[in-house]
Amino acid sequence: MLGRGSISNGSLDEASRSFERWRRGRMLPGRIPHELWRIAALAARVHGAARTAARLQVDVARLKRWMGNLGEDGG
Repeated sequence: MLGRGSISNGSLDEASRSFERWRRGRMLPGRIPHELWRIAALAARVHGAARTAARLQVDVARLKRWMGNLGEDGG
């Protein structure tokens, strides 16, 4: 689905493209894959949680939790 480590520099444009590809490619509503949350959290570290959440159309509180989780596993 998504290439491992495809976005490691926190690019908001690349994160947005990844989310759009995922949204276009899915058949049914469902949870955002963990890899996309990780990509979003990396982008949020660079661009801020509020800006990233608005751009990616995700919940800012959930995004902040994922940002916190990055530090636990070495992000």
